[in-house]
Amino acid sequence: MKILKRIFWSLVLLIGGLLLFVSVFLFFQKELFGSKTLDVDKFFRTLGIAQHAEKSAQIFMSGPDTQTKKDVLAYLEGVNQYITRGRSRLEFMMLKIPKETFTVKDLFLIVDYISFNFQMGFKTDPLLTRMHDKLGDEYFKDIQYSHTRALKRDSIQLIPTISELSIPVELEKYLPVSIWSGSNSWAISSSRSISGKPLLSNDTHIGIQQPAVWYEAYLECPGFRFYGNFLAGFPFAPIGHTEHHGWGLTMLENDDIDFFKEKVSPDDTTLVYSKDHWDKISFRLETIKVKDSADVKINCRSTHHGPICSDVMPEFQRMTNAPVSVCWTFLNFNNNLMDATWKLAHANNLPEFREAVSMVAAPGLNIVYADRFDNIARYTAAKFVIRPDSVSADMLLDGSGKDDWLGYYDFSVNPKEENPELGFVLSCNNPPSLDSMNLFPGYYVPEDRFARLKHLMGEAEV
Repeated sequence: MKILKRIFWSLVLLIGGLLLFVSVFLFFQKELFGSKTLDVDKFFRTLGIAQHAEKSAQIFMSGPDTQTKKDVLAYLEGVNQYITRGRSRLEFMMLKIPKETFTVKDLFLIVDYISFNFQMGFKTDPLLTRMHDKLGDEYFKDIQYSHTRALKRDSIQLIPTISELSIPVELEKYLPVSIWSGSNSWAISSSRSISGKPLLSNDTHIGIQQPAVWYEAYLECPGFRFYGNFLAGFPFAPIGHTEHHGWGLTMLENDDIDFFKEKVSPDDTTLVYSKDHWDKISFRLETIKVKDSADVKINCRSTHHGPICSDVMPEFQRMTNAPVSVCWTFLNFNNNLMDATWKLAHANNLPEFREAVSMVAAPGLNIVYADRFDNIARYTAAKFVIRPDSVSADMLLDGSGKDDWLGYYDFSVNPKEENPELGFVLSCNNPPSLDSMNLFPGYYVPEDRFARLKHLMGEAEV
């Protein structure tokens, strides 16, 4: 335990005081910058991200005393040692941010925010729905289905005048970490490398910013040597390599979020229809502290689908008078990324690594793998939604029940490659496979990067 404490203390020193900044800024910025960021706070409070992190932390801490938990608590002890004994960072002194020790909940908050960062649906679905309503089916189909549906992500950037700015778009001005996109990863087998060993390359394609997204660190203790890229304030690296295996990742961009137009009871506005009965809307009172102003209280409402986001997204208010709920895979599952990332680093073979990948529900990831035993692989790590055949995942859906999700596909059907005959695997945010586009809709990017890389790999001598 003492060795682990020293290891994590070294990592904390490397990260320094910046590890606090993201979570403090995101969840307490209204106390620092006043009413200018109030809408941002209302948005995140309504989604219930803090409650999701709290619940995940409670489940994690109430579980068995695994090595994962021991490592997390050792990391947390090192973080708090720095907070209480270390020198305050300049930005904290300028903004007069008081020191507060970290909790397990804070570690989950960071991952929850990162997961929202990769969620395209908050911006695209409202816009695509409005496009359909204003321009008709034919125009919409051109955007939706051209170029294996990958064009829709880029096309929405070409037609911003179709809708006023949305809250998710507007709030990007005030977020502590910029929205990022675009990444590449590949692995080649020993038959294609001069060294006779598999090779792995990963480019997460995230621009330079401060606070930084990635922090490189090397950890070593008896029986474990690891080098990886860590997220500030999260104990286990999403990317890295050990003595016998390594992995990289790109964002999958699968569509795991839908918006539902609720049917409200004409006799009781606190009830919404669900298939064959009326469901009660739940309420949660949130108090937002605002700098140099009175506290602001908001009622956060939720249905059986999820948070009523139309309360904080005016673009839905312009479409309908009915409440609109958001159903998001990430909020539907306990956040177990702490356990998953620990197991990715401690896997001893390909089956153990595959098992760790299968734990990931959201955000969706492409994970590329290589090991010293001459294995290469590419996995899609996600819970893919099962929707009724009649549902278009891009549109505002009927909340009365006929468009409801039917569940999730088993991990065994997720697109994957293990030791393919071609001798290489690739991932560039492209569709996981062309024959699965209808099964697994998403906001995949056009395949130009993927096609170019595949061409270059195919031309190389074997």
